[in-house]
Amino acid sequence: MKTLAPILLFTYNRPDYLKQTLEALKKNTLAKESDLFVFSDGWKDEFDRKKVEEVRVLLHSITGFKSIEILENKTNKKLAPSLIAGISKIFDTFDKIIVFEDDIVCSELTLEFLNDALEVYKEDTNVGMIHAQVETIPNLPELFFIQRSGCLAWAMWKRAWNEINFDGTYLLSEIIRQKREKEFNQNNSYRYIQMLKKQIAGKNSSWAIRVYASFFLKNILTLYPGNSYAQHIGFEHGTNCGYATQGTDVDGHITAIANVATRIPIHIDEITEEKIEHFYKLQKRWTSKFIFNEIMKRWRRLLSFISHP
Repeated sequence: MKTLAPILLFTYNRPDYLKQTLEALKKNTLAKESDLFVFSDGWKDEFDRKKVEEVRVLLHSITGFKSIEILENKTNKKLAPSLIAGISKIFDTFDKIIVFEDDIVCSELTLEFLNDALEVYKEDTNVGMIHAQVETIPNLPELFFIQRSGCLAWAMWKRAWNEINFDGTYLLSEIIRQKREKEFNQNNSYRYIQMLKKQIAGKNSSWAIRVYASFFLKNILTLYPGNSYAQHIGFEHGTNCGYATQGTDVDGHITAIANVATRIPIHIDEITEEKIEHFYKLQKRWTSKFIFNEIMKRWRRLLSFISHP
């Protein structure tokens, strides 16, 4: 009988989203057999204190798992430091993990898929992560490997975690030195380089961009399902997120179709990568149009106010 990976859940100040995340997780077929570790970050200021305290009341009412351990930060560490420290702590005891943040709704088979995939690919050092969420794109294969890692409902082994370098400055310099900026940006379909630069400048707290960059430089791949097991519900209030994509196909939409975690050849699925690149190029156009329309609406409101004070 295989050993199940513990579930790590990272929370902050969103009790409404957290409740949905927990309700969905509890419905999983393997929830009652899984250990749950919950990390609650401390509040930044008095404005956030009430919400954080509300989150902690909810956390102490959790049931439905094999064991539950709640770890509360006394101070606000922010997402990336909290997540990195929390994962490192659990890896002192376990050799594999499943990670959720507090705005992910999953299907009832998510834990089964992630645990099975962790078992199937545990010896393959060129596989670094299993991801349960995928964008809603037609005609994706049942399973596929691509270079990009993810940050929404994922699983990893300790051996892969040890491959990650969280020094953003080093990672950026290596990508530039190797002249792989376009490749890192997935054929310029997404601004990953810009995201990494902002992390270095302290303008975001992204841990995920550094995981992706580390795996990218070492040619370590991520396994994805063709049909999403999870959906992101909190883009408009999430750390490092943009509100313009909330509720779109970027978030992933859970389907009733299951993807069995079987062994497939471990190489980049170039056809699927091209589909994803095309998807994000279309999203980029949509987002630009969305922002332009928002600016024009506000400009018209301002002109109306000036004309009719």
